[in-house]
Amino acid sequence: MYRPWKASPIVQVQGTCALVKKTGPDANDEEPEFEVKLAVLRHRIVGSIESDLWPGSYVGHPIAFIQPAGVAVDQWAYGLVTGYTMQSKVAQLHVLHNEGALRIRLISTSTVIAVDRLNYALRTEAFVNSAVLNALELLDKQNQVIVACGKSRSGLPTSVTTTMLSVPYQPDERVPLIRPDSLSIVHVRRQHIVDCELTAPGKSPADVFQAPCQRQRNPPQLRELTNGLHAPQLTMLI
Repeated sequence: MYRPWKASPIVQVQGTCALVKKTGPDANDEEPEFEVKLAVLRHRIVGSIESDLWPGSYVGHPIAFIQPAGVAVDQWAYGLVTGYTMQSKVAQLHVLHNEGALRIRLISTSTVIAVDRLNYALRTEAFVNSAVLNALELLDKQNQVIVACGKSRSGLPTSVTTTMLSVPYQPDERVPLIRPDSLSIVHVRRQHIVDCELTAPGKSPADVFQAPCQRQRNPPQLRELTNGLHAPQLTMLI
């Protein structure tokens, strides 16, 4: 069982333990409290300046973000938060995405959104200008994709790939994921992520962080050679 990275304010201290509660971009008011030993927390205390946007809660998450520079400036993109630093009281998220690695200033939740793995794999509304599609509208689009996929009993619906995505779906493209327990990076196919997220009720989901074993096929040249081979013959040397 994975224990994802969390930002957790302390609610109450009880002896050698503290009651904490999850917070951050994907938290809600009904998050349960849980117990953590003070010996663990004392090495993980952050300044109160981080309590506005909780940058640590983005670590390990897929995100949608507005690209701050380059040829795709002001367009939505998808990436993974591998860490963060504080500079001049402003959080800088360390983001890994298709174009490489970059740092994004976290100054508003309208420019960085924690997203689910399904929309991360599909890249819903990627490369759309943020002036055309703001953060709330992007969330609506992502929710529509989730609802449409949830109604399907046969995998990814054609309606999603043909009418609800801004870029072609590339099922065989390998993309990075971050294991929430160790923050180590793995690379899997987009289709593997989709398959794991759309597992039918009652079935055990596959490990999204472990690429499924694929049967290796002989290359065409090798098949041509092997097709012409017959049973081995014994040759006697005199």
